[in-house]
Amino acid sequence: MNSSDVKVLSRLGRSVWVNSEDWERSTLEVVTAVSLLDLPEERAAERAAGLLLGRARRAEVSDATPDERDLWMSPFYRLPVDQRLILAALHGAGWSYLRLSRILGISIEEVERLAWNARIQLTLPAVFPAALGKMGASCPEYDPSRPWTQRFLDDEIASKRDLLFIQSHLMTCDSCQRTLEKSRGAYYEAEKRVPSGQEGDSLAQSLDQILVRNPMRTRTLAEEFFVGFRAFLKRRDIRWVVILSVLAFSYWWFQKR
Repeated sequence: MNSSDVKVLSRLGRSVWVNSEDWERSTLEVVTAVSLLDLPEERAAERAAGLLLGRARRAEVSDATPDERDLWMSPFYRLPVDQRLILAALHGAGWSYLRLSRILGISIEEVERLAWNARIQLTLPAVFPAALGKMGASCPEYDPSRPWTQRFLDDEIASKRDLLFIQSHLMTCDSCQRTLEKSRGAYYEAEKRVPSGQEGDSLAQSLDQILVRNPMRTRTLAEEFFVGFRAFLKRRDIRWVVILSVLAFSYWWFQKR
């Protein structure tokens, strides 16, 4: 699991846990345990996110500090834990609907519905992004539970053909333009209310140091190459061969000039 994934998981952990001790302990235990599994990096991050979510679903609310009680009362933390994870992953990590569907064990359509419902909950009554005006026969179908405008803003339009159609349609359809603008208002208003999770970066640094020292840590191909190459160069006989080769090349280069 690389440093970027560890940082994302630390931030996601903060989105599902309010109590600092629960968040730090659970994130530390889950990330350390998953790093011992023989999984590709992408799947390891998904497994860890799923385990964090499962723990948060089952947990009882621990004693909270006054600041943490204030967090519980904030609009974001009043959302169900699944919806908090979805918004934090979409806005903070740029994870796809497909990836979130694997983590939550639900369909992509259900991920869309949960994301839209969470965004509406965070923005009401400031913004109500319903379809505006009369929809024409060529307008994209507007499902109020998972509108096409959300997929457009999340960069989740299924195909380039569909994306080109919507982009060209928006150039000529005032009604769809207004619908998209209203949805964009809700989208970015909700984004403001999603915690950045930057306080999790210090935990991520500690976790990364632990994983680096872990002999069973899964390395990337590039890491394996550099670790092996470094060990190769540490051999005394190889070191002398390299030095002599460099001297010979330098002599040849100056003679050539």
